[in-house]
Amino acid sequence: KTHVILIGSITRINELEYAIRDGNFNSLPITRVYDSSNNEPRYIVHARVGMNYQLYVRNYSRNTNYEIVATVDGLDVLNGKQGSLNNNGYIVNAGDSLAIKGFRKDKHTEAAFQFANVADSYAANSAQGDVRNTGVIGFAAFELQGPAQNTLPPCSGQAFPADNNGYAPPPCRK
Repeated sequence: KTHVILIGSITRINELEYAIRDGNFNSLPITRVYDSSNNEPRYIVHARVGMNYQLYVRNYSRNTNYEIVATVDGLDVLNGKQGSLNNNGYIVNAGDSLAIKGFRKDKHTEAAFQFANVADSYAANSAQGDVRNTGVIGFAAFELQGPAQNTLPPCSGQAFPADNNGYAPPPCRK
Protein backbone atom coordinates (compact mmCIF):
# COMPACT_ATOMS: atom_id res chain seq x y z
CA LYS A 1 0.00 0.00 0.00
CA THR A 2 1.54 3.31 -1.05
CA HIS A 3 0.53 6.92 -0.56
CA VAL A 4 2.36 9.49 -2.64
CA ILE A 5 1.58 13.10 -1.91
CA LEU A 6 3.00 16.51 -2.58
CA ILE A 7 2.03 18.81 0.24
CA GLY A 8 2.76 22.07 1.93
CA SER A 9 1.84 21.38 5.55
CA ILE A 10 -0.48 19.32 7.73
CA THR A 11 -2.27 16.64 5.75
CA ARG A 12 -3.65 13.41 7.18
CA ILE A 13 -4.18 10.38 4.98
CA ASN A 14 -5.57 7.36 6.82
CA GLU A 15 -3.15 6.59 9.68
CA LEU A 16 -0.39 9.03 8.71
CA GLU A 17 -0.16 12.77 9.28
CA TYR A 18 2.33 14.82 7.26
CA ALA A 19 3.49 18.35 8.09
CA ILE A 20 6.17 20.90 7.37
CA ARG A 21 7.34 22.59 10.54
CA ASP A 22 9.57 25.54 11.34
CA GLY A 23 12.65 25.45 13.58
CA ASN A 24 10.40 25.76 16.65
CA PHE A 25 8.31 22.76 15.56
CA ASN A 26 5.29 24.90 14.61
CA SER A 27 3.37 23.70 11.56
CA LEU A 28 3.70 26.17 8.71
CA PRO A 29 0.50 27.60 7.22
CA ILE A 30 -0.51 26.52 3.75
CA THR A 31 -2.93 27.59 1.09
CA ARG A 32 -4.66 25.17 -1.23
CA VAL A 33 -5.01 26.58 -4.74
CA TYR A 34 -6.55 25.10 -7.85
CA ASP A 35 -4.12 24.45 -10.70
CA SER A 36 -6.17 24.73 -13.91
CA SER A 37 -3.27 23.44 -16.05
CA ASN A 38 -3.66 19.91 -14.68
CA ASN A 39 -7.04 20.07 -12.89
CA GLU A 40 -5.49 19.32 -9.48
CA PRO A 41 -5.03 21.22 -6.25
CA ARG A 42 -1.61 22.56 -5.27
CA TYR A 43 -0.43 23.48 -1.81
CA ILE A 44 1.68 26.55 -1.13
CA VAL A 45 3.75 26.87 2.05
CA HIS A 46 3.86 30.30 3.63
CA ALA A 47 7.50 30.81 4.66
CA ARG A 48 10.37 33.29 4.46
CA VAL A 49 13.63 32.91 2.56
CA GLY A 50 16.27 31.82 5.06
CA MET A 51 13.80 30.02 7.35
CA ASN A 52 14.83 26.52 8.46
CA TYR A 53 12.19 23.80 8.33
CA GLN A 54 11.70 20.11 8.87
CA LEU A 55 9.49 17.37 7.50
CA TYR A 56 7.25 15.64 10.01
CA VAL A 57 5.34 12.35 9.85
CA ARG A 58 3.14 10.97 12.63
CA ASN A 59 1.93 7.36 12.54
CA TYR A 60 -1.41 7.07 14.34
CA SER A 61 -1.65 3.33 13.70
CA ARG A 62 -1.57 0.94 16.63
CA ASN A 63 -0.19 -1.98 14.67
CA THR A 64 1.32 -0.88 11.34
CA ASN A 65 4.85 0.36 10.68
CA TYR A 66 5.67 2.40 7.58
CA GLU A 67 8.75 3.18 5.53
CA ILE A 68 8.77 6.86 4.54
CA VAL A 69 10.65 7.97 1.42
CA ALA A 70 10.86 11.76 1.30
CA THR A 71 12.13 14.28 -1.25
CA VAL A 72 12.85 18.00 -1.18
CA ASP A 73 13.35 19.83 -4.47
CA GLY A 74 13.08 16.43 -6.18
CA LEU A 75 16.10 15.09 -4.25
CA ASP A 76 16.00 12.15 -1.86
CA VAL A 77 16.59 13.33 1.71
CA LEU A 78 18.73 10.28 2.58
CA ASN A 79 21.13 10.10 -0.36
CA GLY A 80 20.83 13.52 -2.09
CA LYS A 81 20.21 11.87 -5.46
CA GLN A 82 17.13 12.22 -7.65
CA GLY A 83 14.07 11.04 -5.78
CA SER A 84 12.68 7.60 -6.58
CA LEU A 85 9.98 5.41 -5.09
CA ASN A 86 12.59 2.64 -5.16
CA ASN A 87 14.89 4.43 -2.69
CA ASN A 88 15.22 3.42 0.94
CA GLY A 89 13.47 5.50 3.55
CA TYR A 90 13.04 6.12 7.25
CA ILE A 91 10.99 3.74 9.40
CA VAL A 92 8.19 5.24 11.48
CA ASN A 93 6.81 2.68 13.90
CA ALA A 94 3.19 2.40 15.02
CA GLY A 95 2.35 5.22 17.42
CA ASP A 96 5.62 7.07 16.75
CA SER A 97 6.61 10.16 14.80
CA LEU A 98 9.53 11.17 12.62
CA ALA A 99 11.14 14.57 12.14
CA ILE A 100 13.55 14.97 9.21
CA LYS A 101 15.56 18.15 9.74
CA GLY A 102 17.69 18.09 6.60
CA PHE A 103 19.50 16.14 3.90
CA ARG A 104 21.42 13.24 5.43
CA LYS A 105 25.20 13.86 5.21
CA ASP A 106 26.26 10.79 7.19
CA LYS A 107 24.92 8.58 9.98
CA HIS A 108 25.01 11.39 12.53
CA THR A 109 24.62 14.65 10.58
CA GLU A 110 21.95 16.37 8.51
CA ALA A 111 22.32 19.53 6.39
CA ALA A 112 19.39 21.70 7.55
CA PHE A 113 16.51 22.33 5.18
CA GLN A 114 16.18 26.05 4.49
CA PHE A 115 13.81 27.97 2.25
CA ALA A 116 15.80 29.75 -0.48
CA ASN A 117 15.41 31.54 -3.79
CA VAL A 118 15.62 29.21 -6.79
CA ALA A 119 19.19 30.30 -7.66
CA ASP A 120 20.34 29.58 -4.10
CA SER A 121 18.48 26.29 -3.70
CA TYR A 122 20.19 22.96 -3.13
CA ALA A 123 18.68 21.69 -6.40
CA ALA A 124 20.27 24.56 -8.36
CA ASN A 125 23.67 23.92 -6.79
CA SER A 126 23.78 20.12 -6.82
CA ALA A 127 24.90 17.82 -9.63
CA GLN A 128 21.76 15.72 -9.06
CA GLY A 129 19.37 18.69 -8.86
CA ASP A 130 16.96 20.17 -11.38
CA VAL A 131 15.58 23.68 -10.74
CA ARG A 132 12.21 22.61 -12.18
CA ASN A 133 11.73 20.64 -8.95
CA THR A 134 12.62 23.52 -6.62
CA GLY A 135 9.93 23.93 -4.00
CA VAL A 136 8.43 20.46 -4.47
CA ILE A 137 8.23 18.29 -1.37
CA GLY A 138 7.18 14.66 -1.64
CA PHE A 139 6.36 11.85 0.76
CA ALA A 140 5.80 8.19 -0.10
CA ALA A 141 4.65 5.76 2.59
CA PHE A 142 5.06 2.01 2.26
CA GLU A 143 3.22 -0.22 4.69
CA LEU A 144 5.63 -2.73 6.19
CA GLN A 145 4.56 -6.36 6.43
CA GLY A 146 4.18 -8.22 9.70
CA PRO A 147 2.94 -7.12 13.08
CA ALA A 148 4.34 -3.96 14.57
CA GLN A 149 6.72 -4.39 17.49
CA ASN A 150 5.62 -2.64 20.66
CA THR A 151 9.12 -2.66 22.12
CA LEU A 152 12.43 -1.78 20.53
CA PRO A 153 14.83 -4.63 19.73
CA PRO A 154 18.06 -4.70 21.73
CA CYS A 155 21.07 -2.89 20.27
CA SER A 156 23.78 -5.26 19.10
CA GLY A 157 27.51 -4.71 19.19
CA GLN A 158 29.55 -4.31 16.02
CA ALA A 159 33.24 -5.03 15.58
CA PHE A 160 33.62 -2.22 13.02
CA PRO A 161 30.80 0.29 13.59
CA ALA A 162 32.41 3.02 11.47
CA ASP A 163 32.21 0.74 8.42
CA ASN A 164 28.42 0.44 8.54
CA ASN A 165 27.25 1.79 5.14
CA GLY A 166 23.58 2.17 6.08
CA TYR A 167 22.06 5.49 7.09
CA ALA A 168 19.56 6.16 9.82
CA PRO A 169 19.60 2.74 11.50
CA PRO A 170 16.36 1.77 13.19
CA PRO A 171 16.04 2.64 16.87
CA CYS A 172 17.13 0.04 19.40
CA ARG A 173 16.98 -0.51 23.16
CA LYS A 174 20.30 0.22 24.94
